[in-house]
Amino acid sequence: MGQLAPHKGPGVVLRAFAIARDRLAERGVRAQLQLFGAAPSGRFETYARALVEQLPEGASIEPAYEAGDAPQVLAQVDAVVVPSLWDENAPLVCLEARAAGVPIAGSRVPGIAEVVDEGLHGRLSEPGDVEGLARALVGVLDLPPVPRGLPVELDAHVDQVLALYGGA
Repeated sequence: MGQLAPHKGPGVVLRAFAIARDRLAERGVRAQLQLFGAAPSGRFETYARALVEQLPEGASIEPAYEAGDAPQVLAQVDAVVVPSLWDENAPLVCLEARAAGVPIAGSRVPGIAEVVDEGLHGRLSEPGDVEGLARALVGVLDLPPVPRGLPVELDAHVDQVLALYGGA
C-alpha cells in the first residue's frame, strides 16, 4: 500500500511472500499478496515494470486507492505488509491498519517499530531480511485478534499537549 519504490521494499516482500506462500500451503492456507500502489513518475517507473516481471504465483499489483477508501481496502485483507528498508517518519499504512485492527508484518525501523507492538499488533523483521519477513508474514496469521485503535488515545494526547503548554 503506497509507492512502488525500492526503499519501500516491494522486492523484499515479493521474495518473502514466495517463501511464506509455500509454508502456508503446507498448512492448507492459500495465500495471496496484493501490492497496492503506483510508481512515482520518472525514475521509479522502470523499477515498477521490473517488479511486474518478478511477481510470484499468487501475487498481483493493484492500482493505488484513494485515501478515503482505506477502510474498505483494509476490511478485505487479513494482514498488511510494510517492508520498508529505511526509517518511516509517520507510517500512515501502519496507523490505518492499527485503527482497523489489521495485523502488520513490517520492518523493524524507526516509525514502524513504534506503531507495531510485537506479538500484539504484528510481527517485525530486520529491514531487507527476506527469511525474517517470511516468518513475520506467517506469524501474523497466528496472532489473536488485533485490538483496534491508534497508538495514542486522542483525548489523553490533547491533555498532555495542553499540560505541556500550560493550558494555553
